[in-house]
Amino acid sequence: PQRQAARAAVLNDGGSVLVSLPTGRGKTAIAWSKVLLSTQGVTIVVVPTIVLALDMDRRTKETAKHLRRQLSPHVKYAYVGSLDPDSKKQLRDAVRSGTQRLLYTSPEAFVSSLAPAVLDCARAGLLQQVVVDEAHLVDQWGSDFRSEFQTMPGLIRDAYSMAPEGGKPSVLLLSATLAQQPVDLIASLFTVGGT
Repeated sequence: PQRQAARAAVLNDGGSVLVSLPTGRGKTAIAWSKVLLSTQGVTIVVVPTIVLALDMDRRTKETAKHLRRQLSPHVKYAYVGSLDPDSKKQLRDAVRSGTQRLLYTSPEAFVSSLAPAVLDCARAGLLQQVVVDEAHLVDQWGSDFRSEFQTMPGLIRDAYSMAPEGGKPSVLLLSATLAQQPVDLIASLFTVGGT
């Protein structure tokens, strides 16, 4: 199943793919697959917690060093509130220029302070992929607790519409637990490019 999911993610060209795999079955590798198999393009991974963003930052640094890949000009991968303003600006500028290949952030930062950089990146045809980790939380938390989970699709659709033909971003939704109601909601909110 992981191989099929990774193939779907890599071959996804400007549409949406929903992947449900049990915990510990390689969803992170699927999120990284498009980045590691290409030489350009920005992937933004939206994660539900700061702890997860910081853990993914650590894991990405280790992987990039092991593979000898330059995935960030500043060797920073988590755009979180605790960063100083200069570091945040550096990351936003790197997203705009396409040199920040992989970045983890929260739904709140994605739809607010990071949004202009994401849109500029898309307009330049450099936004390769938006990944929503723990996508079932769009339904569970998005209605009352953290509404940004359900406002993300608007920004993603704007980025998609601004991107040039041949440079449309794809959407990858990852979860270990999905019931039919969250699947229906996610499918209706995150459809881009007809899929």
